[in-house]
Amino acid sequence: MLLDFAPGGSLQDRLDATLTTALTTASTTAELEAEQALVALRESNEFLAASLFFTLAQAHESGVIHGDISPANVLFAESGKPLLADFGMAGLLGGGDGALGVVGFTPAYAAPERIRGGPPDQASDVYALAATLWHAQFGNPLGSARPQRSALPPNEQSELKRDWMQGALSELPAERPDALGVARSLSAPTKRHKKMRLR
Repeated sequence: MLLDFAPGGSLQDRLDATLTTALTTASTTAELEAEQALVALRESNEFLAASLFFTLAQAHESGVIHGDISPANVLFAESGKPLLADFGMAGLLGGGDGALGVVGFTPAYAAPERIRGGPPDQASDVYALAATLWHAQFGNPLGSARPQRSALPPNEQSELKRDWMQGALSELPAERPDALGVARSLSAPTKRHKKMRLR
């Protein structure tokens, strides 16, 4: 397997740096810088999400299941392009040997059926990527006991959850869209973008 050079670090690195800045600063200026970092991360999330879901869709189309998507497995090329990494634990669809059931996973991002011992599949990959992007969007893992600190106003949070995230994070695997469906919905112009074009 060939890997792209990814000197931009991981999404986990970026989340940790943002959290560290937010926790270690006491001055108003530093707090403002931490908030600006969260806003910048939020603004890049639409591109990040669409790119990663297209990558995941290509893997699924090739019959490959990742099995352990988390912020540590999202890397950035020098250009800023996000890459889905660590397919070393991945399995092939329809292998029939049950080996996919023993693939490890990161609990904070795993689909409910994986937590209950089920094998990874396309639906659990979609959930894990959505949970990873939730963390990037809102600053904490999904279901975190820590208070959610968001760079988004409440009305935009609600709109975001109603759109693709609500379906991708469904408790029921059959209710989740496939990766290509999510990627296409993220690439479609939003109401806000349509309004901007009309002006």
